[in-house]
Amino acid sequence: MKIREIFISNFRGISEVTISNIENALVLIGKNNSGKSAVLTAIRAFWGDYAPEIKDYHKDNNEIIIRIKFSISDEYFEPLFFNDKVGFSKIPTNSSEFNNGKNNTEWNEKSFTEFKDERTNDLNSDEYTQKEKYYNIWFNCTKNKLQLTGENELVVKCSFSKINSSKIQYYIGDINIKDFSVYLPDLAFIDDSRNFSEEETGKSKTLTSSIIKIIQSGIVTDTNQNKCDTCTCQNCEELCMAELAEKSAADLTTEELEKLINIKLHQQSQVVTSSISEHFQENYRKDYKVNLKVTSDSSKSISVATKIYDPVLGNDIDLSNVGAGIRSIYLLSLLQSFQGMKSNNAIFIIEEPELYLHPSLQRKMASILSLISKDSQVLFTTHSPIMLNEFCASEIRKVSMDEDLYQSNITETTIPDILDEIGYTTQDVLQTDFVIFVEGPTDKEIITKIICKYYNIDENKITIIDTKSCTNLAFFATLRFLNKTSLSDSFFIFRDLDTSLKETILEVLKNQLNANSVATNFEDFTDQIFITKYSSIEGYLFSPNLLVSKGFFESEQVLFDSLKSYFIRTKENQIKNFRKHNSGDEARINTFVSEYDEKTNDIENNIEWIKTNIRGHNYFEFTRSSQINFQTYIDELPFTTFQDIIDFLNKKEYFNSRFAN
Repeated sequence: MKIREIFISNFRGISEVTISNIENALVLIGKNNSGKSAVLTAIRAFWGDYAPEIKDYHKDNNEIIIRIKFSISDEYFEPLFFNDKVGFSKIPTNSSEFNNGKNNTEWNEKSFTEFKDERTNDLNSDEYTQKEKYYNIWFNCTKNKLQLTGENELVVKCSFSKINSSKIQYYIGDINIKDFSVYLPDLAFIDDSRNFSEEETGKSKTLTSSIIKIIQSGIVTDTNQNKCDTCTCQNCEELCMAELAEKSAADLTTEELEKLINIKLHQQSQVVTSSISEHFQENYRKDYKVNLKVTSDSSKSISVATKIYDPVLGNDIDLSNVGAGIRSIYLLSLLQSFQGMKSNNAIFIIEEPELYLHPSLQRKMASILSLISKDSQVLFTTHSPIMLNEFCASEIRKVSMDEDLYQSNITETTIPDILDEIGYTTQDVLQTDFVIFVEGPTDKEIITKIICKYYNIDENKITIIDTKSCTNLAFFATLRFLNKTSLSDSFFIFRDLDTSLKETILEVLKNQLNANSVATNFEDFTDQIFITKYSSIEGYLFSPNLLVSKGFFESEQVLFDSLKSYFIRTKENQIKNFRKHNSGDEARINTFVSEYDEKTNDIENNIEWIKTNIRGHNYFEFTRSSQINFQTYIDELPFTTFQDIIDFLNKKEYFNSRFAN
C-alpha cells in the first residue's frame, strides 16, 4: 500500500492543499517554517500517531480533513486473512456483503446462512483448510468494502474536530469504516529533535518497532538455530532448545512456550544486532558496538532495550543518552540494516535525515533512502542539496509560505527551481580530470574495470557517477556545473540501448536536457554520448564459452537448449518489455514479435540478435553469468569484445594518449 495523493485542509499553516502523483519517494524542500513538517505531521495524524491540538487548527477552523489516495496490490491483503478484526472470520459480515462478493467463488450457489453456519463449524474445528475454502469470498468482500477501483486505488478520508481531536473517523465515500487502521502499513517516524527515548525501547511507529515485527516473523536469517549457547534464559541446561524442538506445539507448557519464544527472539535479534553494529562501526568507530536486546514476557508482551557500547567508558549506554550526532549515525545504520531485510510493508517519515551527519555520511544516507524507496515508501524533509542527489525532480516538492495570507503552498518542481531553491554542491566533481555518467552500479563497475585494464590512468582522477537513471537531480545538476567550467568538454554520458533505436535514445535524452535547462545546443553533446550496441552492458560480457569453461554448463549446446526453454516460457514478458521501450513504433514491435520464435529457436546463430533485442539482465541472471566476477570477464574476454567502447573513449585525447594496448 503506497500513498499516491494527499489532500490536507485546515491544518496548521495549510488552508487547503493537494499533493498529487506521489512516487515511492516524496522529498519536501523549502525554507524554515514554510510548512514542510506540517505535511508529515498530517500524515502521522491520519495514522493515529499524532492527535491534533487546538493550535493545529488553521485560522480557528473547527475541522481538519485529511484525505489520502492509496495504490494497493492484491498481494497486500493476504496477511490480513487471519486478522481477528477484518479477516475471514468477520468478513463477509452480512448477506448483502456475501451476495455482492460470492460471484466466481465456490459459494456462488449458496446462501449467507449456509455460508455462516459452515464458517462457524470450521472455526470450531481443529482440522480445516481455511485459506483455500474462504480466501476468494473474503477477498472479494474486502475489496467491495473498501470500494477499490479497477486500478486498485483506495481513497480514504479522516477528520478531526476541536471537540475531540483524539477520535479518528475514517470514511470511504460517505461510509464510516471501522477498524480501517488495521489495513494501514506500518509507519516509522523520526523527528528532527532526534529524541530517541521511544526508538530505544521500540515503541509503536518507530523504525525499531518495524524491525521487531520482522524479527517476530522469522524473516531474518538465523545461522545459530538449535544451539543452547545462544539462549539467555534461565534453566537452559534443563530446557534446552533441542528438547523443546522435539515437542509438538500442543504439548508445550506456557513456560516452555515463553522460553522457546525468547530463544528464537534472541537468535533473530542477534543477527540484526550484528548487522546494525557492522554498519555503525563502518560509519563511526570500530570499537563501538550496538546491542538490541529483545525479550518476551507473557504478561508484558515484547520488550526492547537498545544500548551503545562506549569503549571510553567501558559500559553500555542507553541510546537516548548518547549525543545527537551518534544517534543520527545509529539511525543511518538502522536504516541500512532494514534495507537489507527487504520488507515492503512500511512507510518511513523522517525530518531532516541529514542532521548531524558529515557530508560523506549524508551521501550514504541519501543512497540508503533511495534504495529503501524501491520497496517501501519514504517521505522526508531536507535542507541539504546532498540529500537530493539520488532523487528525481518528480519526487521533490517545494513548500513555500504566502506571507500575506499566512498559508503554505506546495508545488511541483523543475531542476532549475530546485537548484535555485536549495543550491547544489559540486564537491563530487572537483579535483578530477574526467567525469563519466553511467546508469547503474553494474555499468560503473564494468566501465571502471575496462579503463583500468586498457589505460594508464589513475582511476582516482576519473569520477564515474552512477546516476541510477538519467533523470535524477545529480545528473542534471552536475552536468550543468560541468558545462560552465573547464570540464565542459571532459565528460561522457553512457546510456543503455534498452532494446530501442539509438536515434530514439538520443531524442529522449535531448528532450530531458533541454527541459531541465542543461543544454543550449544539444548537438554539442552528441559526440560525448555513448549508447551500447546491446540492450545493456551485460551483453558485452555474456559468453557461452566462458560459462562452459567455468563449469556452469556441460557444453554450449546445453546452455543454448536451456536458454531456448527460458525464452519460450518468458515470451510474453519479453514482448511486453520490448513494447515498453519501443512505444509508438508499431512496425519495429511487429518485426520483433514476428522474428521472436525463429531467433530464439536457434540461439547459437542469433546471439547478437538476442543481446540487442532482449533485456540483458534477464538472460544474464538466468544463465548465472553474474556469478562470474566482472574482473574475470575483462581479463579473459578478447580485446575485440570491448572494441566499440574503447574506440569511443579514444575519441578524447585524454584517453587516446593513455591507451595501453
